[in-house]
Amino acid sequence: MTTMRLGLVRRRISGLVSATPPSPRLGARGCKRQLGSFTDAVIVPLQAGLLTVHETTGLPWWAGLCVASAGLRVALLPALYVQLRASSRLAQAMPDLMYINSLLQSSLKDVSKSDVSGRLEKYQASIGAMHSTLAIHKANPLLTIISPALQIPVFISFVVATRGLVNAGGHGLEQGGILWFTDLTAPDETLVLPVLAVAATYANIEAGFQRQQQPAASNGPSGKAPPDGAGGFVGIIKDIFQTALIIGLPLTTTLPAGAYMYWLTSAAFSAVQMQVLRNPAVREALGLVPMRKTTLAEEFATQQKAKDNQTGAGK
Repeated sequence: MTTMRLGLVRRRISGLVSATPPSPRLGARGCKRQLGSFTDAVIVPLQAGLLTVHETTGLPWWAGLCVASAGLRVALLPALYVQLRASSRLAQAMPDLMYINSLLQSSLKDVSKSDVSGRLEKYQASIGAMHSTLAIHKANPLLTIISPALQIPVFISFVVATRGLVNAGGHGLEQGGILWFTDLTAPDETLVLPVLAVAATYANIEAGFQRQQQPAASNGPSGKAPPDGAGGFVGIIKDIFQTALIIGLPLTTTLPAGAYMYWLTSAAFSAVQMQVLRNPAVREALGLVPMRKTTLAEEFATQQKAKDNQTGAGK
């Protein structure tokens, strides 16, 4: 039975590749070649993988898409590990960066707003100090977004691959759903799937940023208020992501129901992943710094108090 299924998969994949329509004319041969290369290198193998999961497991399409989605998230775990290590290093550098920012804000008070060159000099000195701090901690802020940066094109590729299977026909996606979304090729007219997907992603963002956004006391242990924006920067980023989700909700309602098999599975994977990574034993095994028990603003206040004590002792 397994041999017969594998043979069927090979025939369907061969038919899929041969039936793949040529790329539309884009007015430039280079663009056509790039589009064709992307289809051959990403979309066709992804379609082949979806067909393989469906045919070899015997699962209905909705379940097969969920399994394939989980497999894709597992394949992205190395990128997540790189991101977590980068985030740990950046977290260690943040109190120093906030201290540098506080020094910048203090020094700007002594420079007139009309003195552009003087203010620019202060900013350049602060930026140089921040670069040096990041280098000392071996922190690269760009690596802290590598995992979500990869998940977005993966999701788009998943949608394109699913639609390609629909256009090729004969794969049964029209009857591969469950409950109220039996047709995986059509949008969910009840809007339940898009609302669930957006709500789950919104909740994941809220949970992921919750610890960093917790308000600190207006005055820390040093008796000084943390620098403006230090405690709220993470909250601003969270608000941007969540607002973009809500604004984009109408656009997501046009996606086929099959696309939400990836989205919802990915959201569930992320929720479980967050809980696992909060386990101290797991973090220690992965070489990550422990979860902070204080906010960034509180860490800044503690570090500034220590610096003030050192300054006082040296006088």
